[in-house]
Amino acid sequence: MSKPRKGMLTDIIGDMAKGIAPAVELAAHAPETPEPQPEPTTRPELVVVEPPAAAAPTEPEAAEPRPIQRTRAPRQGKPASKSAYRPPIRDRAKQLSLYLEDPVYEELRELAHTERKKMHALVIEGVDMLLKKRGCPSISELIKKAS
Repeated sequence: MSKPRKGMLTDIIGDMAKGIAPAVELAAHAPETPEPQPEPTTRPELVVVEPPAAAAPTEPEAAEPRPIQRTRAPRQGKPASKSAYRPPIRDRAKQLSLYLEDPVYEELRELAHTERKKMHALVIEGVDMLLKKRGCPSISELIKKAS
């Protein structure tokens, strides 16, 4: 049994230009038996449970919903007034790369997790201790002098 000839693109375009639909011989190669349809699956019905009705308000003001007031707690270290605004540390500080051996890094990371602090804060604390030990002004004193 030989394969049927595949339609060339030029033949299809030519037939379409003439208004003739290209011949499709899929029916000759299609199986006679239809494909089995998957059985529909039944889904359990959802049961909606409504909360019990609240008692009717006695005061007319209580019937109207109150607007929700959302307030945020001020972030730590963020000044309350606009005049005391400090730009983020990225804008006011120099960047320094620090290379640590894996065990040292892991210990610092674990310590930060235990104390619920950032690793950066612990490194700054260490730098501050070093400055004090060597007789230099502390970080806070240096920042006050620069301001």
